[in-house]
Amino acid sequence: MVSCITTEPAPLEQIQHRPTILDDAVDPPVDQLLFDWPAEFTVPVELGDSSQALQVAVFVDDEGVAPVESQTFEGGNAIVTFQLAQPALPACHRIEFLVANGFASLIDGAALTTPDGVGGDSVTWFYMPGGGPFGCPGFEQGLLPDGGLGTIGSGADAL
Repeated sequence: MVSCITTEPAPLEQIQHRPTILDDAVDPPVDQLLFDWPAEFTVPVELGDSSQALQVAVFVDDEGVAPVESQTFEGGNAIVTFQLAQPALPACHRIEFLVANGFASLIDGAALTTPDGVGGDSVTWFYMPGGGPFGCPGFEQGLLPDGGLGTIGSGADAL
């Protein structure tokens, strides 16, 4: 005698993909120093599907800012645009854009920049008025005078 037990298969787990910034389409380009303050930043983000959650965080010199933000969707991609007020003093600045499905919760009122378990992505711009890093304080991980990436100090010690 032969018998067979049939059961419904377990539902497949929905796999979420981390949002991924399309680096080649970011405006202004992230591989160039910014000598003029941009009027607008545009960051295209590839999503796993159009219903995927999307949270962004923007920092200028490690200080969180709340930019005017808009998101449009084109063929599975979110196009995030935002504007930042130009700082009053002409100084060097690092602008960082982070995107994730969600970020870790707040600790002591300060938002963490750690993406949730799905993951995230980021891009960084360097604004250097006057045409170069000379005279600018060094970034912890920033541009060297020869244009390469690395750790530099500040002031005369940086050169």
